[in-house]
Amino acid sequence: MNHEFIKLILPSIIFISWVIFSFRFKKKYTMIGAALFLASYVGLSSNFSFVYRELHQLIQLILIALFVGPAILKGRLGWINKFLFVFLLFIGTSFVSAPIDEDAKSQIINFIVCVGVTSYLFSALRSSSDVEKIFQYIATLAVILSIAGCLEFVADPGRRIETTFSNPNYFGLFLGVGFCAVAACFKGFQRNLALILILVMLVASGSRSAIAFPFFYFLWQIYKQKRFDKQIILLLAFLIMTTSVVYSGMTRFSDIDQTAASDAERIVFAKIALRMASSHPFTGIGWGRFISEFGNYSSFSEQVVTTSGVIDLSGQTRRVTHNDFLRVLAELGWVAFATAIALTLYGVRLLLTSFLHIFSFLPPIWGGMVFFSLGHNNLNNALFWFVFLLPFFLAHKLNMIRGSQRLRSYSLSVMKANN
Repeated sequence: MNHEFIKLILPSIIFISWVIFSFRFKKKYTMIGAALFLASYVGLSSNFSFVYRELHQLIQLILIALFVGPAILKGRLGWINKFLFVFLLFIGTSFVSAPIDEDAKSQIINFIVCVGVTSYLFSALRSSSDVEKIFQYIATLAVILSIAGCLEFVADPGRRIETTFSNPNYFGLFLGVGFCAVAACFKGFQRNLALILILVMLVASGSRSAIAFPFFYFLWQIYKQKRFDKQIILLLAFLIMTTSVVYSGMTRFSDIDQTAASDAERIVFAKIALRMASSHPFTGIGWGRFISEFGNYSSFSEQVVTTSGVIDLSGQTRRVTHNDFLRVLAELGWVAFATAIALTLYGVRLLLTSFLHIFSFLPPIWGGMVFFSLGHNNLNNALFWFVFLLPFFLAHKLNMIRGSQRLRSYSLSVMKANN
């Protein structure tokens, strides 16, 4: 079973799982739509077989329409959109002194679609149980992907596993999210078997950023429970398995030269991003324009010597930052960059000090997602924004509940005093 066959067949299995999962929601149509997006994201979003990619785009447009229509009738777009509006404001400001070329147009459209889908996902969450059910479905999808990944690995052991994704790193990203979801939502033997299966596929994906998700989960459990013994078996199994696979030469982790070259390139990208920000400190070079502007700055980049040879990007004209924070810095400027850092730090504070620890999957998933963005571009991904903004959304809901309870208590005290 080669990877092209998997790309063609697996989406059908994923959508069967969506139909089965949808029966749990009965008449909660918004939750059915949220699960539909996840199934589409996993099976179709970067799957260029058949008409899958186009079908994913159609599903996104339908979900956006289902959100925008009721939002207009109600006269409100939702509290969480304030964050996305600020980001859109930075994007608009970035074109004050920059042309809107084809790259910029494409990225603006992609982000607007991302905002619409993310807004729909948050509108579907009416209770804490809805949040748990969404991540239960993510756990189920991760197991399905892992089984398909095993088949792909057996068919072609030397190839980085990607299943329905066009890039192994994003396959690894979803498995990383799924690992934390499985650890929190599954129980007993099924849980341990699923975690081991996902771990094997995480290593087989060759994604260094995605492999951090299990570490974030173990660290969070140790922090929360103040105990190491409950996690030691899984952690040892993870370390032994990872070491064995690395030294077997079957994955990208074994290729030290390739890893060194990749790291060296990222250093050069960071320096180029800093030059762009220095040239345009307040507005950046324009959202989505790092790719088209790369050639104007790469000609001045220095060579980097690695074990695999000399890394020279001076002749290249189109590359991406491979880092979301650097992308914000280069394309939107220092103010947007500082805002992104402050928002991230505030998210950490919320996760460590608020009630959000009751969702045991959320802190490691959130931390893993942010870490992943340090090595890849993920800002046009609705799943990223959903996870990143989820702590702020839940904290706001808690404050509303507490405020309502305080108001009710105050009203009762006033009534008693008047009587």
